[in-house]
Amino acid sequence: YREPSGNQPNVSVGTDLVLKETELKKFFSGLHKKVSSALDMIGRENGLARYHNALTNYVLMVMMFATGYRAVSSPIARDSDLNFQAGFLVISDKTDIKQCHSHIVPICKTLARQLTTYRAHCDWVARQLSDTGEFRWKDPSDRPVLFYLSEQTLAAEECRPKTMVEKLSRDYCLPLNLNRHWLRGSLRKRNVPGEYVDAFMGHWALGSDPFGRYSAMD
Repeated sequence: YREPSGNQPNVSVGTDLVLKETELKKFFSGLHKKVSSALDMIGRENGLARYHNALTNYVLMVMMFATGYRAVSSPIARDSDLNFQAGFLVISDKTDIKQCHSHIVPICKTLARQLTTYRAHCDWVARQLSDTGEFRWKDPSDRPVLFYLSEQTLAAEECRPKTMVEKLSRDYCLPLNLNRHWLRGSLRKRNVPGEYVDAFMGHWALGSDPFGRYSAMD
């Protein structure tokens, strides 16, 4: 937004890119409709890949907006990063060899439901493609939580920022990290303390790790 300041009436404050919740709901509604439409294509040429990729896009964006994930690496690279029983997800999207910026975020019920359904779907896809020789991960423990399928060969492709931009290009033309702007603003609007927001988003300076042994966060 823009706020007058002294003799400078058009001074920018904060980001110029603000995502309204009404538009966000329209976006997710559109993704959901694509999943429903693609489901009817299973059994036709490219139908399996189109349905799987549409579902992957939907679950991926739910995860990004619910957790504040940074689009810098493969999202939820290991199944062990998820703990449904405890209701937490480990995110290591901007860290070093010591994992000093890894952080833990809660998994809301909506995200848990989507990830559980998606996991069952991926198990089904793996069984369908087990004899094609194109599916890279025979062992479920080696398989990324989220992945795409090539429409031409049904080869499995990891979800990385480059492939995410490509697969989402028809539905989402905004910066991938806009989810973090929206989530941070939404949390602050709900009066969540800034220190908690920083911990949730993975924002802290060296020596102030909220998950460290000597953290002062209660």
